[in-house]
Amino acid sequence: MTLPIGPISGIGQVAGAAASTPKSGSAGGTDFGGALENAVGKLDAMQQQADTAAQSLATGTATDVSSVVSEVERASLALQLAVQIRNKAVDAYNELFRMQV
Repeated sequence: MTLPIGPISGIGQVAGAAASTPKSGSAGGTDFGGALENAVGKLDAMQQQADTAAQSLATGTATDVSSVVSEVERASLALQLAVQIRNKAVDAYNELFRMQV
């Protein structure tokens, strides 16, 4: 069984939104905090959707088991990616904190 590339590419969009948006002033652009908030919101929505799909499978209302499994796995991968990005950011902060000037 192979998973389609399209839905999984959304995982990178969740993380990439925060990393690729430059900080801009009051010129109408999105700052880093806004992009990060947007990415976390997308991650939360993905987790809620997977939870709803899992509940519908448990109650017997879902008919396609493979779509539920792929949705739950996609949400799990997105969460793992977000945790790894957070870990890298904390490591970078600690490295900067240890630098001597």
